[in-house]
Amino acid sequence: MIAFTGHRRLYRPDVDWLTRVLAARVVSYFQAGERDVTCGMAMGSDLLWAELALAVGMNVHCHIPFWGWDAKFGSEDKATVLRILARAASVTPHLDRTFRTPRSEIISSFHVRNRAMVDASTELVAAWNGGRRGGTAETVRYARGKRMGGWQYNPQTLLITPLEEVRLW
Repeated sequence: MIAFTGHRRLYRPDVDWLTRVLAARVVSYFQAGERDVTCGMAMGSDLLWAELALAVGMNVHCHIPFWGWDAKFGSEDKATVLRILARAASVTPHLDRTFRTPRSEIISSFHVRNRAMVDASTELVAAWNGGRRGGTAETVRYARGKRMGGWQYNPQTLLITPLEEVRLW
């Protein structure tokens, strides 16, 4: 299984480049016999990854922090989420959220989701600019700590780097 993590905000022309290179990566995994990918279903590059994987016939395993995580998504992203969930091989929520769930547990569920994706996978693909903060950076650090291989696709520099060669400050 191949895990994915990435930026939520994508801008042109970066998204055009990222779409091309991620599509090529998905196809290469598929041609090598890989059939399963996972993603955290965040806006932006996560949804792009899931759609690209579904387009070539891969099984998408969705890890979500909790049901309703997408409440603040725009209508286009919500429609994309519904399309992906309808075709997903599995959907795993990482918190049983109620209206009384403490904010700290809600925030923690995003990190739990990210670690669970890495733990279930053999490689990590990251659409990430190399910044130190945020869920994508944390997920890359966690994967590197497990000596996991994979790829960084930097939408700012347009560079593709093996994950084990990415500098972590």
